[in-house]
Amino acid sequence: MALLGAAYRPDTADTRNSPALVLGRILAGRTRSLKVHDPYVRPADPRLAEFGLAGAFTADLVSALAEAEIVVVGTAHAVYREADFEYGLGPGVRAVFDAAHLFLRDEFAVRPHVYEGVGKGRRSPSPELVRSVELCFRAVETGLAGEVERLVEFFNRHEGRERTSLDEIRRLAATCATGCALAVPGAVPPVPPILGRRLRLPDLAARVHGGRP
Repeated sequence: MALLGAAYRPDTADTRNSPALVLGRILAGRTRSLKVHDPYVRPADPRLAEFGLAGAFTADLVSALAEAEIVVVGTAHAVYREADFEYGLGPGVRAVFDAAHLFLRDEFAVRPHVYEGVGKGRRSPSPELVRSVELCFRAVETGLAGEVERLVEFFNRHEGRERTSLDEIRRLAATCATGCALAVPGAVPPVPPILGRRLRLPDLAARVHGGRP
């Protein structure tokens, strides 16, 4: 088995909080042979050792796929879209499990591989569901910005020598290699349930920051 990707975000080397590493640790305990590949992560990255994957890691994609029968895509690096699982790179690959939404199901309609993906489903989500998910996301990111604003105010009240501003924090966040963008604080309106279920984080954001101007 080959796990493609160890980083948290596509086309970066940042392995902090990477679900691909968690997945790799699970797969390592359930398969006879596992290779982990990532074109950006260094072989000496300490998180590979932390998750017990240092010995399985390779920087050579051809080597990772050479003996693989099952390929699991853990990170949506662009280079993996170019990988030819049928010819040359992975002659023995029988199935591709896409955990990173890198491919469309139709792309494998003419290939001999079995293809499945996390959250792919068999039909498109309704516009109402998409809108509900978007509203929940906006509520959480706006609420988070409000919490950062409060933290800045607390820091400035209790730190006499050094002061900062929310704009400065947003500027620093934007320099992150993983593309962090801190939203602008504001009022968070109540959000609708998703498929009949209320989500705690959007509800908390609306409760704490719903009354602000």
